[in-house]
Amino acid sequence: MKKSLLTILALLVSNIIVWGQTCTADPAVFTAFDKVTFTLDVSGNTQLENLNQAWIWAWDPSKKYGPTTNIDPATAEADAAKWTKKDGNIWEISFVPKEFLNVPDGKEGELKKLGLLLKGRSWDDGKTQDFLFDVAQAGELSMNLLSPSGNGFNLLEKGESLKVKASANESVTWTLSLSNNKITESTGKNFDFDLTVAEDFVVGEFALTATKGDKSVERKFTVVLETSSPTAELPSGLREGVNYHEDNSKATLVLLAPKKKFVYAIGDFNDWKVSADFLMNKTPDGERFWITLDGLVSKKEYVFQYLVDGSIRIADPFTDKVSDPRDDKYIGDDIYPNLIDYPEGKTEFRASVLQTGQEPFEWKAENFQKPEKEDLIIYEVLVRDWVADHKYSTVADSLDYLKDMGVNAIHFMPFSEFEGNISWGYNPNFYFAPDKYYGTKDDLKRLIDACHEKGIAVIMDLVLNHSFHSSPLLRLYQNQDTNAPASDNPWYNVESPNQAYKWGVDFDHESKYTQAFVDSVNRYWIEEYKVDGFRFDFTKGFTNTPGDGWAYDQARIDLLKRMADKIWEKSPKAYVILEHLADNKEETELADYGMMLWGNMNGAYRNLSKGENSDIGWQFFNKRGWSKPGLISYMESHDEERLMYDAITHGKKESAYNIKNLNTALSRMKMLTAFHFLPTGPKMIWQFGELGYGHSIDLNGRTGEKPVEWGYFKEAPRKRLYDSYATIIALSKDELFSDLDPELNVAGTVKEIRFQSGDDHAVLIGNFGTTIKSVTKTLPTTDGWKNILTGEAVSLNGNQFATDLWPGQFVLLSNKDLGVNVSPEVFDIAPAIAGALENIEGEVSEIDRVISVNALFQDLADGDQVKVELLSNTNSELVNVTVSPSGNMVIKHKEGFGETTVTLRGKARYAYTDREFKIKVNPTLTDVDDPEEAGISLYPIPVTDELRIDVPSNVEVKNVELLDANGKRLLTADFQDRLGKIKLGGFVTGIYYLRITTTDAVYTKRLLKK
Repeated sequence: MKKSLLTILALLVSNIIVWGQTCTADPAVFTAFDKVTFTLDVSGNTQLENLNQAWIWAWDPSKKYGPTTNIDPATAEADAAKWTKKDGNIWEISFVPKEFLNVPDGKEGELKKLGLLLKGRSWDDGKTQDFLFDVAQAGELSMNLLSPSGNGFNLLEKGESLKVKASANESVTWTLSLSNNKITESTGKNFDFDLTVAEDFVVGEFALTATKGDKSVERKFTVVLETSSPTAELPSGLREGVNYHEDNSKATLVLLAPKKKFVYAIGDFNDWKVSADFLMNKTPDGERFWITLDGLVSKKEYVFQYLVDGSIRIADPFTDKVSDPRDDKYIGDDIYPNLIDYPEGKTEFRASVLQTGQEPFEWKAENFQKPEKEDLIIYEVLVRDWVADHKYSTVADSLDYLKDMGVNAIHFMPFSEFEGNISWGYNPNFYFAPDKYYGTKDDLKRLIDACHEKGIAVIMDLVLNHSFHSSPLLRLYQNQDTNAPASDNPWYNVESPNQAYKWGVDFDHESKYTQAFVDSVNRYWIEEYKVDGFRFDFTKGFTNTPGDGWAYDQARIDLLKRMADKIWEKSPKAYVILEHLADNKEETELADYGMMLWGNMNGAYRNLSKGENSDIGWQFFNKRGWSKPGLISYMESHDEERLMYDAITHGKKESAYNIKNLNTALSRMKMLTAFHFLPTGPKMIWQFGELGYGHSIDLNGRTGEKPVEWGYFKEAPRKRLYDSYATIIALSKDELFSDLDPELNVAGTVKEIRFQSGDDHAVLIGNFGTTIKSVTKTLPTTDGWKNILTGEAVSLNGNQFATDLWPGQFVLLSNKDLGVNVSPEVFDIAPAIAGALENIEGEVSEIDRVISVNALFQDLADGDQVKVELLSNTNSELVNVTVSPSGNMVIKHKEGFGETTVTLRGKARYAYTDREFKIKVNPTLTDVDDPEEAGISLYPIPVTDELRIDVPSNVEVKNVELLDANGKRLLTADFQDRLGKIKLGGFVTGIYYLRITTTDAVYTKRLLKK
């Protein structure tokens, strides 16, 4: 058979790019027990040649075992992974595979292969290609193919030679063949042959076989002969990516790849084999490659890639679904049912997915009307940290929570495909595919549809300043020495012109290719997903002007206007929101053009939250000289420290006024909310800010996962903060607060905003200090004024309003009925209870489970009533208690024990900020009802390791918990067949309590742990 007719193709695995580095092992064939020295030559890679230190990154391809030194960037804990630099560009490292990869005794046979590479301290410092070595098994014939790499394509021209080298663990007969046709044969432990490709073929699969008696081992490598694609015009109506036809057995693939020579389509549809039948056509202008696939099965998914110039394997940049060899493994069926498996062993790198015969999504909210720009109340959401199961569907189920608060738009942080699963999303790689970690693309459409049904607009966060290195647009034109874009990359700058602020690889927004790509991305999400607008990340980077991006830049303005015009051609009322944060002259021009811009007020409001002063005038668009209310002001965003955390951690204390007190801080947030949301213009809320989210942005690392705090909603003080948001937002809808030029006095500690609409007026006054302030204000008229937050009439002396404002107290006065039902309880501001609580004592009674709190109050008259809020975990109870200046107060505790927080408030309202004293009682636990009375047996007592619990058939147990001496729950028992077990072996010696809850009673037993 003539080799030019070869159609048998290789089983393709691993790296497809041809690299210059070589790596050898000594001994060439080794077991898991052998000490092996690896020698690597990095000559030809400028970035690696300049390294002074290098680390090994090693792995077991089966992912069963691995070293502890795979740390990026490398730290002292990775010192054992350091290579030793020898002469020139040679590096060496020695180790025993079993020890280095932490393979347990007796499991050595499971280590079949060893992968490794050399890298700098971080990935940005450069790395070699992957090298893969076989690990010999004791008593078995083994060989290693040393050259060429058996894990990819070897691109050669006709007549070019290829070095073939291999070693075995004993003398063997070597046979090199092409498609079962023998080329050469020799004997010995080593094989060394110069293979010259003299035949015409598309791709050749070569096999090197080592034979000893009846045993043989084979390794394969693939040679692709350089060719050129046939020229053919692109059929009309087709675009980049997958084009579907009415005939579900066909699909046309289109790849934009200027200056490339030839492209093959490889995938499930041809068993990942390179064949002339799948050589794509090239358009006459040399810009695009295309092929029409046939024989496809309707509704069946096919994973595929493009093999470009025989050495670059990429997914389709326009794919709407990505198959990821790393990330997909951690996405469960509950998130993405029946997610197609990545074709392990047949390819590497991310791949694209096509599917003919897909059912079109049926939209319900067809006539959604976007809220006007100036009316937007935007809620910023990171799906991962807002709902615990990180599912689009769960977000859809939670929309009433936002609607009830007055939210009319959700800004979703980036949800197009990004690297990894657990991410903020600002490391994108594919722009047309929703990230699967949150659910299916139809789940996303259902969420957007549900938002529209609730009257909520959807704003998509898009990252078009940069992408990350796994983007096919980069990998198609990449400098392999530096990992940076090659100089001929159509979409990227080789280096970012902004060296102060840069991430990933920088898009060249002056390029016609980038502009066309950006327009395609924006148009796609509007057409296919009906998003209502975009928030563009770091738009100050949309320029090739060198510098840090802060200065006025006409070229950047022109680029952003061009992009906005293209968006508005498709959707005239689409929101174009910029995270720009640049020169105000430039922002003014962009805002006056119709774009909206982020206005970061976090610093000012954080200062105010903790008792320091700041001017908040910059949140008003007209104070910036803008003609349109396009400033999206925010107190918090994903990028800023949380107000409540800063207040609780760094809040000021003045006499008895302590902002570090949770309830004081929460009450103070209500005042910030009023000053932020009542003035006209779009506003933004960061998720859970309306509940006083108390965790730092740096918890688990800045972009790390944060606690999902839906439990806050059940805590009465936090729920009142949520209600204050809802009330203030509802009030802000009145035309009175549409005043585009309110009178401002917001620089001092006592801040004031005056609103007017004809004869209607409203005055907002707040004391942002930490001491009482006497306030006298002249109101515009003398009649009809009331405090909107209490519903009470305001007493005036003529038109003079005078009052003492306590720290954190604010009033909203108006002569207009604003038509909003305001609950006074939400803005309850209690009188001073001077002094502190003293002599706090408490215990749990054995009989009626009552906590007695002996507290001394000052400046209260006999018979004064104090509202008491009792909080225990998620339970809440409000009672009124009569207090004497010195006396006992008895409060029933719902659960009987555990830490209790008692909040004391005076009966009068609105004269003072929350003066909420908390009494934390850690009562002593005693046996209340012995479980043995119900026939429940506990043994052994004292307990040393395992406590067993036997329950009779007539008792139905609901819950069994182990508590420490302070009532803190430690763990819950595991019950099977009426037998419970609690492991106490890991607990220290001491007293513990067992709480058993049945359908009829609660029993408590004191335990001694030895």
